[in-house]
Amino acid sequence: MKPLSWSFSGKNTPMRIQAITEVEIAAIAEWEYPDQLATYNHEEIELGNDSFFAVYDEEDFTGFGVSGVDAIVQGLEENAVTLDIGLGMAPHLIRKGLGKKFGKAVLAEVAKKATYGGYTYLRCAIYSWNEVSLHIAKSAGFNEVKTIVNSNGEFIILKTSTSELKV
Repeated sequence: MKPLSWSFSGKNTPMRIQAITEVEIAAIAEWEYPDQLATYNHEEIELGNDSFFAVYDEEDFTGFGVSGVDAIVQGLEENAVTLDIGLGMAPHLIRKGLGKKFGKAVLAEVAKKATYGGYTYLRCAIYSWNEVSLHIAKSAGFNEVKTIVNSNGEFIILKTSTSELKV
């Protein structure tokens, strides 16, 4: 297996999307986020689950995206016209100015899946305290639709039509 590199390539290079492999899944399992972000430490991904995909900045594994039922948080229902989305960035890359670029790469990939799947809307659930992620989602065209509370915390639910997505 090819080892993962962990350098930072920069804001102006395009990101690459690929199927997630055992290498990325193992890396994600070892990620430890600091402070309040530690709520993201428990990601479990099964190999062969095509809901998940890996995101690379040049040769550097940056994070993952997920769409469909695997992205739905407790308290939300699956919807035939809405594709749920989520993402996770490597903890050592947080607060390095890569969030918007990473988010847009994930959204571009999910937008393709939404188009091919016949979905009209994209929906995401973001912890209410995660102001950076909320800002990135809103700058991509998402709007707050409601707040839910479940056993994991309080989430802001955001939604956009696929035609209004800004990537």
